[in-house]
Amino acid sequence: MKVIVPPRIEPVSLAEVKQQIGIQESDTQSDALITRRIAEARHWAEGYTGRAFIAQTREIRWDCFVERHELPSALTVVSVNYIDTNGAEQTLDSANYTLDTYSFIPCVESVYGVAWPATRRERNAVRIQFTAGYGATSDTVPPLIKEALI
Repeated sequence: MKVIVPPRIEPVSLAEVKQQIGIQESDTQSDALITRRIAEARHWAEGYTGRAFIAQTREIRWDCFVERHELPSALTVVSVNYIDTNGAEQTLDSANYTLDTYSFIPCVESVYGVAWPATRRERNAVRIQFTAGYGATSDTVPPLIKEALI
């Protein structure tokens, strides 16, 4: 899985971290280091949990269509593209698939009565871009995750 558009903000702010570790807001000596560590902590925790915390666009690829394509922490599907049997890239009409966000791990599946199209036998023939995360603002991130990052 690849991040196509990274999150625009971090789940915790510089001010929150400074308050937690007892550094005065006016003391800016360590701001660059703390800011870098916030991003590193988020990146590591997202990798460890397999979830995105702040809205971002990701892409995941498969060699072919399967019954259910799991999309960790998906909010919406941006596009479903595939390489057809002739080698041409196609975009699947969104009326042909659905995103199940009720399940613990969201997944894309074809709608009832519609089969996935045939793909060319090659690596990464199916490409799904999606937005993932709890939302676009830090207040949408669960408090326990925010606390773990601080």
